Amino acid sequence: MDSMKDLQVEMEAKGIVFINVSFDRNEASWNEALAEKGYGGTQVFLKDGVNSPLAQDYNVRALPQYYL
Repeated sequence: MDSMKDLQVEMEAKGIVFINVSFDRNEASWNEALAEKGYGGTQVFLKDGVNSPLAQDYNVRALPQYYL
């Protein structure tokens, strides 16, 4: 995610939004990392990982995964 920060800012200026999905096990530490690193975009925490409805809908089995 660090390497995509500049691209994210550039694309958001063009109306493209990055959605970052997390399968982390600890939501509190995930939120701390987001704040510490200053990540923007839309952040989604899926506590059920690959078993969550969103992951099932998009057939997400591993991260990172990219969609346009």
